[in-house]
Amino acid sequence: MPSLREIQHAIRRSIVLREDSAAAGFIVDDGLAPEQRLSVYRNTFVSSLNTALRLSFPATYRLLGAEFCEGAAQS
Repeated sequence: MPSLREIQHAIRRSIVLREDSAAAGFIVDDGLAPEQRLSVYRNTFVSSLNTALRLSFPATYRLLGAEFCEGAAQS
């Protein structure tokens, strides 16, 4: 049985680095594939980063545009 820390690190790698292989093994396939479930969290994470950029740097956000800032949040 993996430790909580190992599971958390696998989930972090999945969300931040897009490496689903380790985390997918810890997720129950119950209607949605593990990769699809992880994708929900990843999308929420990227959306939160984009919102943080927009709210923290409004002038830069306006100058660079939404598309650029969304791309920066995803990378």
